[in-house]
Amino acid sequence: MYKPLQGNLPDYRAAIPCQLVELPPNVECVEKTLAHLPHKHRPDVAKRINSGQICYVGKHNNQVIYAVWLATGTCYSYLLDRTFKLAPDELYSYGAYTLPQFRGKRVHPDMVCQRLKISQAKGYRHNIGFFEPNNTAALKMPKQLGYQYAGVVGMFEIFGIRAYFSLVRNTLRADDRRFFLQKV
Repeated sequence: MYKPLQGNLPDYRAAIPCQLVELPPNVECVEKTLAHLPHKHRPDVAKRINSGQICYVGKHNNQVIYAVWLATGTCYSYLLDRTFKLAPDELYSYGAYTLPQFRGKRVHPDMVCQRLKISQAKGYRHNIGFFEPNNTAALKMPKQLGYQYAGVVGMFEIFGIRAYFSLVRNTLRADDRRFFLQKV
């Protein structure tokens, strides 16, 4: 799915006051800030920071309750084990996580709206996100915020050969690998 960042963007408020903050590109600082999150939401902080990715956190009463990652230039899909090229005006958001005790308070959509406005101000025109089609809960919020279906990306594996495909429109414009094979 992708969200065009032209014109007016949605405005959504959480049930509690939240502020979105960009963390400095410092591995030690990011690791310390995210230390209370489950490990699967921060497995390779150094690799992410060193590749130019940005971490944003949501704060409530000065406590970090939300985190999300943004990538430009290229993005890696952990689900597909594949890297995609991004156009200069595209960014990829992934790995969003809200602490369990703050779920149901509309924190995530509030943070997404704040992030989209920041991204628009920085000159980005498209925000991309990958969603599993059977995850109906994850698909509900992007639709409410005006995200659009871009198509399908995926892969299948037969006899140690993976076939990757990318059937998308209006996004991933720099990625020239629409179909390729890779030995695993």
